[in-house]
Amino acid sequence: MPTARGVKPAASAGQLRREQTTVKTEWHVVVEVDEVLQAEGGDPKHIRARNSSALGVAERALELSGQLLHPAVAWRFVPVVGLRHASLLLEGACRLTGPVVVEHLQAAKQVGAFVCTLGPELEERASACFDEDPALAVALDAVGSVALQRLAHSVREQIALQMGSTGWQVGMALSPGSAWGLEVGQRQLFALVEAGLIGVGLNKSSLMQPKKSTSFILGVGPDMTSTGSPCDLCDLKENCRFRELYESEHDSGVLA
Repeated sequence: MPTARGVKPAASAGQLRREQTTVKTEWHVVVEVDEVLQAEGGDPKHIRARNSSALGVAERALELSGQLLHPAVAWRFVPVVGLRHASLLLEGACRLTGPVVVEHLQAAKQVGAFVCTLGPELEERASACFDEDPALAVALDAVGSVALQRLAHSVREQIALQMGSTGWQVGMALSPGSAWGLEVGQRQLFALVEAGLIGVGLNKSSLMQPKKSTSFILGVGPDMTSTGSPCDLCDLKENCRFRELYESEHDSGVLA
């Protein structure tokens, strides 16, 4: 149907998603060699005491990673318009479903959808050198895992500081794949934010590509609280090599 002269047609959901998505590519991500060793499953103190070659490999991986890491984040905040059964209703006919989502976001005024990535180069380099130097490949992968954790923490910290200046609080980060189902959660999250602006997409299994990417949602509002840790919702729990790193950051005093 023709539109009246001078009347701009309403933007589609995809157009709004693209227009309202914020992208930032300038992030300072610091990874320590002991964190790489720990991410590989080793004990840094024991490795240093034995003068193990693993230390030199980790240091080399860190040096190489300086040219291979390209951190980028895309995010968008969407107002909450209501609750219905086990769904959180968002502006624009979007929704987030599941009891965990409702439990942790029912007090939110807005929900932020975030996608973080390190780009494809690190994993491509690790894959290329695996046959010739598997130890270096594993160390590069460990660098990426720690760097991605640091990047996600930096994002949550920045949002918490911004919201704190307005009197709003930030809730616990929820990621698809824990108590929030992977396939449903990823599809709903990616419907809110234009992750393609930073080169991230989903494959048929709802896994992100590039692999060194992560996604999560944050509820914000004057009455938001954060109880417990996202680690409590994960099946790995105490068996996760990154639990100590994440919880030390979560308890730093900046994140609620």
